[in-house]
Amino acid sequence: MSEEENTETQMEQQPETTETASQLAAEATSNDIESSAASETDAKEANSESTSEAPKETLILGDFGEIIWNDETIAKVTTGNAHLEPKFEITREELNRDETRDVVTERLSNWLEDMLHTDLFPLFRLKSAIEHVAPEANAEVAATTEAVAETTEAPAEAETAAAAPVVHTVLSDEAKVLAQKLLDSHGILNRAYVEKEVAALSQEVRKSLRVLGIRFGRSAVYFPLLLKPKAVRLNAILGYLSDGAKSEKPFLPPIGVTSFEADETRTEKEYDLIGFRNIAGRSIRIDILDRVLDVLYEAQKEAKGAIPMPQSVVSFLGVSNEIAEKVVETLGWVKSTDEEGKVLWQFKRPKPPQKPFKPRPQTSEGGNREFKRPDQNFGGKKRKDNKGGGKPKGGRDYSSGPKRNDGDSPFAILASLKLGDKKE
Repeated sequence: MSEEENTETQMEQQPETTETASQLAAEATSNDIESSAASETDAKEANSESTSEAPKETLILGDFGEIIWNDETIAKVTTGNAHLEPKFEITREELNRDETRDVVTERLSNWLEDMLHTDLFPLFRLKSAIEHVAPEANAEVAATTEAVAETTEAPAEAETAAAAPVVHTVLSDEAKVLAQKLLDSHGILNRAYVEKEVAALSQEVRKSLRVLGIRFGRSAVYFPLLLKPKAVRLNAILGYLSDGAKSEKPFLPPIGVTSFEADETRTEKEYDLIGFRNIAGRSIRIDILDRVLDVLYEAQKEAKGAIPMPQSVVSFLGVSNEIAEKVVETLGWVKSTDEEGKVLWQFKRPKPPQKPFKPRPQTSEGGNREFKRPDQNFGGKKRKDNKGGGKPKGGRDYSSGPKRNDGDSPFAILASLKLGDKKE
C-alpha cells in the first residue's frame, strides 16, 4: 500500500470530535504533533504558501489569527498583544477541559513560539542586541559576533548558529536608538523619517548594525529576510492583531510579485508591515524600489546629465512603460525632450523654501529712510555734545578722545616758529 493510501486510510479512521481532543493531546505529549506528516510537509513547502495546501495534520495559522488543525479551528490568537508576544485562547470545548487544557496549551505555545523565532528571527536578534549590555571584559567575545552574524543569512542557518555558545552583538547607545526605532516599526522603517539619524552614523556604527542583517537602502532601513513570503505574512497578521484588528482583514500582498496595484484604503503602516511602498498608485516592494533608484542614479552619474529610461527599470517593476514613467516621475525625476525628440529623464532636487523679499522701509515722502548716525563712535564711548557751538571743521568730533599736550607736536613747533617770525 502506498504512502498516500496509508494517509487517506488514517484520515478516514480518525475519531469524531471527542476522540479528536484526546488524539491531539496524545500527539502533543509526543512533542511533535506534525510528525505524522513531516515528510509530506517538506515535499510541499516549495510549492505551498497558502494554508489551503498544507497537510491536514499540520498546525497552521489562518489569515485572521485562527489556529487550524485537521481542518478545524481549535484556537485563536487574541488581539491587542505585543507584536512579538502573541497570546491565544482555545476555542474547542473538548480541548479546553481539565484533562487536556494544559497539554494542548503547552504544545500550541511551543508551536507558535517556534514559528515566530524562525520566520521573524531578525527581530528577535535585534531585540536581544538592544537589551544586551556587554561588560568591558567581554570585548573579545563581542568582536567575534560580527563573524557569526555575517554568516547568518537565513533562519535555517540562524538555528545552526544558535546551537553554539551565545554571542551578543555590542551596540553603542547611538546604534541602539536607531535599532529601537526599527524594532518598533517591525523591521521595516521608512528612511525619510530617520535620514538625519542615519547620516550622522559613523561607519563603525553602521557596521555593527549591518552584521545584524540590517540594510541601509535608499528608500528604507530594513531586514531583507523579512521580505520572504512567510515572514511577510506572519508580520502582517501579527500587526493586524496587535493593532486590535481595526481593519476589515489583514493586508496581505499577492505571492511572488514585485509590484501590484495599490490599495488606497490601506495605511502607510500596513504597507510597511508587508515591505511595500505605494508609489503613484503602484505597490512596489522596497528592495525592488531600491534597485530602481540605484539604476537611475548610477545611469545619471555616468552620463553626467539627463538619461533615457533604463529598460531594467521596467523589468524590475514588471509594468508597462507608461506606469514605469509615472513611478519615476513621482520619485522626483523630470521628463524632457532633446532636439532629436528623444525622451530624457533627470533628477531634480526640490529647492529649499526661500524667505520672501522685504524692501527697506521708506519715509513718508517715498524715499528711503534717512540714515542716522548712531550715538556712539568707533571706540564705544558716547559722544559729548559740542557746547562750543557747531560741529568742528570736517564734520567729526574728536573731543571725546584723550587730551594731549599740543606743544609737543612737531606741527605746533613749526607753527610757533612761523608766528615768531611774524612778530619780529
